[in-house]
Amino acid sequence: PFMTALVKGTRLDGLQSKYTEMAQEIKSLDSDMQMLVYENYSKFITATDTIRRMKSNVEGMGEKMERLLDTVGGISEKSDAVNDTLASRRQNIEELNGVRALLKKLQVVFDLPQKLRAALDQDALSLAVKYYKGSAPILEKYGADNLASIKKEVDKTLVEVKGRLSTRLRAAESPQSDTLETIELMMDLGQSAASIQEEYLADRKQRLHL
Repeated sequence: PFMTALVKGTRLDGLQSKYTEMAQEIKSLDSDMQMLVYENYSKFITATDTIRRMKSNVEGMGEKMERLLDTVGGISEKSDAVNDTLASRRQNIEELNGVRALLKKLQVVFDLPQKLRAALDQDALSLAVKYYKGSAPILEKYGADNLASIKKEVDKTLVEVKGRLSTRLRAAESPQSDTLETIELMMDLGQSAASIQEEYLADRKQRLHL
């Protein structure tokens, strides 16, 4: 699709400028469409209704009405042309809006390594997991292309986040509520409940033998 090709075929330093360009195009198309509708659409809709009525009334009245029918036919063609133009512009706007939405998501991904590191430095592990979950779908979809360097940096930081969560899980002094939250965060990062349980029980068993 168009948006996938955009991400794969555009350098990282070009995606930001592409967003600004798309936003301006959407604004321009919106303005053009509003003007086109304001100036022409209502009159052509009215003309179309008039055409139907006139044709039904004048057909069969002879050659005297041929010129009028030709004129009416011309109005009908103009009406169809306006409808086609509106449909085309509407499709362009929908496509540009889709691109703009994608580029907004990509901007979140671009900011992810820095935000992830900041959350980790503050030991805000729940916030780090939240940041990652919000960007994971885009990162997984395009991580092998232009986002490969970002994905590599994110994966490296995630190793630290997971390690910090494992340490927190094994902390003997942690209250039950903190332990449950830690388990949920580990599962959010893709670790299975069975492996978390195994890790937790193994640590508790080891402590009993100390």
